[in-house]
Amino acid sequence: VKLTGKAKAKFLARMKKGRKAAIKARGGKKSASGSQAYKYPMTNYRNGKKIKINEIIKKKGKEPIVCLTSYTKNISEILDKYCDLILVGDSMSMVLYGMKHTREIKLDTMILHAKAVKNHTKKSLVVFDMPYKSYENKNLAYKNAKKVINQTKCDAIKLEGGKKISEIIKYLTNKKIPVMGHVGLLRKK
Repeated sequence: VKLTGKAKAKFLARMKKGRKAAIKARGGKKSASGSQAYKYPMTNYRNGKKIKINEIIKKKGKEPIVCLTSYTKNISEILDKYCDLILVGDSMSMVLYGMKHTREIKLDTMILHAKAVKNHTKKSLVVFDMPYKSYENKNLAYKNAKKVINQTKCDAIKLEGGKKISEIIKYLTNKKIPVMGHVGLLRKK
């Protein structure tokens, strides 16, 4: 998928603005990857290499980490060039299916979308947003997370809840399931 005309110009203007903001945020200093400035504010564009979880951890607090949401092949192919992370979000329930809230989406529906996203992503980490009631306890969380990772090949799962789910997160990470926490707005409550 290629952008042309006005859409391409708008996109490039946003990228330029983002690049300037990232450089300003670093105080004009070199980024963690060693470059003074990079073509786009999203650093995994470099060398076409698959970004690793440890690279994301190293960037924390030093340079912007770019994460956008995708539910489809076409959007994933575009975002992959510019993002560190691509989230397969439960927001697809409202965006694609017209549901009233994110609590209605089913795990198997999200798995289908995650397969498409992961199969068309070469560089970015793909993170699967575990839907409502799919991780109420550590055993259910492990069963569903293992299913997601095995069927989609996603790089990590995302859970909402902060301290309330810390034992579930500890259990999953001990079982070698990479977890990204979400401690901001908790919509799944």
